[in-house]
Amino acid sequence: MKYLSLLFCLTLFACGSKQVATNLYGVDLPQPQYGDRQIASDEAYSEKSYIAFFENRNYVVRLERIRMLAKHLGSLMEEKGQPRKRLLQKFQEDLDKQINYIKKLEDLTAQPEKKLPINWLPQKDTYQYGAKIRALHAVKNSSEVMFQLEAYLASTQVIEDSGYDQNFFYGLMRRALSQLGKSLQEIEGDKGQDLLAAKLSYADYFAGVARMNLHKAIDSRPIERKVRATLRELQRVRSAQDAKAILVSRDFAEASSVLRNSDYSKSSDIEGSRDDMDTKITTYFSLEMIKYLYGGLN
Repeated sequence: MKYLSLLFCLTLFACGSKQVATNLYGVDLPQPQYGDRQIASDEAYSEKSYIAFFENRNYVVRLERIRMLAKHLGSLMEEKGQPRKRLLQKFQEDLDKQINYIKKLEDLTAQPEKKLPINWLPQKDTYQYGAKIRALHAVKNSSEVMFQLEAYLASTQVIEDSGYDQNFFYGLMRRALSQLGKSLQEIEGDKGQDLLAAKLSYADYFAGVARMNLHKAIDSRPIERKVRATLRELQRVRSAQDAKAILVSRDFAEASSVLRNSDYSKSSDIEGSRDDMDTKITTYFSLEMIKYLYGGLN
């Protein structure tokens, strides 16, 4: 009986304790504050959280902490019907790629305790400095395209209010990426990289997502094959000129019309309307995002 009482007390303690999210390395994530809040106190708390999480860290750790925030954000989102989660998944892929590349350049596998400058940037005039800067530009450009697409989707009212928790972590991540961009702008002689490569990469990604989900949106196999062929052409685009050409093509117009007029209610299985929305996001809105990206190319 004594042991049962002890177990009961421990259970109550665990249920009443504040949950702290950590990553695989045991680093605590900042936590949203609750209770009676005002905008001023929220801003002050966000500032304090940002400083504690990112300041006094080298640029590789800062990138990893952006990745921590992105992964935690994804875990807060429903698996289906979340356009922001699709954008976040693509950004995470790009971020993972560049972090792994930078770690290789810094030889952090062989030298895990290597000292790096406390900054958003690598130490100047070191081995492969230019390659590291280009990798950081790739992260910054990917995030800019993600934010542009999010703003576009918000204007179409596809993105719903995400709630306080998501907005808190998203705000920290966005501020960190903004600081990275400002640091890159301060490099003397650095002209940066345009967004073309990042936009084409996102278009390629969403064309692939649409191809994977096309069978849920279109009943007719001949029509599905035709739209699928158009999506494959979208994935082959490698220049602004090619993008503009396909954007005004008859095949693109037909594919857009088919997906715009599809009956997405037929895609439901267990979760009903959530499946409908997820199919529409992964097919029709994937194509709309590609149209938005291609339409903004110079």
